[in-house]
Amino acid sequence: MSVGTAFHPRTAPLNRKLQWREWSGYLAASAYHDSHDIEYNAIREAAALIDVSPLFKYLVSGPDATRLVDRVITRDASKLAVGRVYYTSWCNEEGLVVDDGTVARLDEQSYRWTAADPSLRWFRMNARGLDVEIEDVSERVSALAVQGPLSRDVLALSDHASFLANKSSFMLQATLGLINIEQNNIIKIFSIAAVVLMPPTLVASIYGMNFKNMPELGWQYGYPFAVLLMVIAGALPYFIFKWKKWL
Repeated sequence: MSVGTAFHPRTAPLNRKLQWREWSGYLAASAYHDSHDIEYNAIREAAALIDVSPLFKYLVSGPDATRLVDRVITRDASKLAVGRVYYTSWCNEEGLVVDDGTVARLDEQSYRWTAADPSLRWFRMNARGLDVEIEDVSERVSALAVQGPLSRDVLALSDHASFLANKSSFMLQATLGLINIEQNNIIKIFSIAAVVLMPPTLVASIYGMNFKNMPELGWQYGYPFAVLLMVIAGALPYFIFKWKKWL
């Protein structure tokens, strides 16, 4: 039974005519439009995005990985730089094409190899005597292909869109950070004002209770003393904050 690829939830709504076919055990759209001409012209004149997840994918790694790739494909594997990809075919001992696909060099000793048909047995047959590991990662790795003369422009726009998204995210974070800093400064001012005004308020509250037997109630210098005490009580926290460099 065929199943959808990892991109099936996105491709299924686009396939309005439900033109599905089986491709290596996966559902693949035969055409998204009423006629295939639109898609054909897009690939030839512009760019098209293709779900190529059904391709067989292999991870080749080890000290002799480059020797194996060079032994199998028809191109010079030693010239394939890290981060670059070859499209190539591979032949049997009689020069007949066995299959074709892409070979991407991930680092000095590892490659990702794609093929249209199962090729694990062929690769392992050619790996005899070599220190190399070949792993079938077809079911773990999905793939998209961007093809057409404008495919490079599409990828450039994708990179630019990612750059703009990251820049927008940075600006948003910076703005929220500035807002938080401004709010912290406002809260800091209110906190300092509350601490500075709390002792004078306490003194005024005590001497404003007007009880009959209250100390200093009949004292000649009671009022100036209370005012002086409030000034000192308010100024003391302020100078302490300044000395601690909290202001």
